[in-house]
Amino acid sequence: MEFVLAIFFLLFYYLRPQDWVVGLEGANLIKPIMAIWAGILLTARSRPSPLHGWMRTPHDWVILVYYTYVVVTAPDPKVVLTGFLPLVVFYAFTVQSVNTWERLLSYLKWWNLALALVALLAVLSLFGIDPTGAKEA
Repeated sequence: MEFVLAIFFLLFYYLRPQDWVVGLEGANLIKPIMAIWAGILLTARSRPSPLHGWMRTPHDWVILVYYTYVVVTAPDPKVVLTGFLPLVVFYAFTVQSVNTWERLLSYLKWWNLALALVALLAVLSLFGIDPTGAKEA
């Protein structure tokens, strides 16, 4: 279930339907999705993580060092801490949800699909088709 939420969050993060779909405008959907995702990760994982616990791989440490560097060197660390934290949480949840090669390949396919849809929306606007309403703004 956590992998499905990882894909769902990825699509919401890239396509941002809450910004252009009628009825969802202004709705804060990302935080509830992340809360549900956290709940699933803590209570009902479909498979155990191949790396029990956190901070077991070099890229986990790189993200932690980068996050610390950004917060420490910022003019206002509190603002940067709260602005950058959701991205670090997204990384941590994704690492815990994408824990097999099959899941990784599937996640990358969904990510490519999301990027292709964003590009399609941009190209459609060149031909006068603007489902996002971006031209009006």
